[in-house]
Amino acid sequence: MKNLRCLRSLKKSECGFTLIEIVVALAVVGVLSTAIVMIISQIYTTNMRDSARMTAVQNAQSALHWLSRDVQMAQTVQTGGTSGFPLQLNWVEWETNDAYSVTYTLVDGEFRRGTSINGEEADEIMVADYINADEDKTFCSFSGRVLNLSLTASVPYGFHTASETRIVEILARPGS
Repeated sequence: MKNLRCLRSLKKSECGFTLIEIVVALAVVGVLSTAIVMIISQIYTTNMRDSARMTAVQNAQSALHWLSRDVQMAQTVQTGGTSGFPLQLNWVEWETNDAYSVTYTLVDGEFRRGTSINGEEADEIMVADYINADEDKTFCSFSGRVLNLSLTASVPYGFHTASETRIVEILARPGS
């Protein structure tokens, strides 16, 4: 009988988890893990979307900066194609009497600015990337002294696209 009591006291003092406790713990860990993964995924997606949006905004602003600067100097403005591009701007510098010719082209999402001074090619630079070449999204027209421009920058991220559209009127200097 004494041995039986020893066995019972030994059994009661054993520590461990029951099967039910393990299953409940696994369920709690599973729910917490799922919540953490969803939060991290949401943060990552939001970060990608915001980064793409800022890239679109910066590219639209860069294109408008260069274009508005040159249009305000232009004495003659010539649009081409159904979208208005290539866009040719010409002016004579008052102080130096140098003849400037600037051409804006849009090819494969790159908004490029080519410069010629006194008939000699100076340089060509890309002023913006991710510019949507669709004629419904990016186009210009010139009437009187006003260049009407609609410009859309579209930056892909994941299966989505972040877009920024700017619609502006730029006044050319007199003599246009």
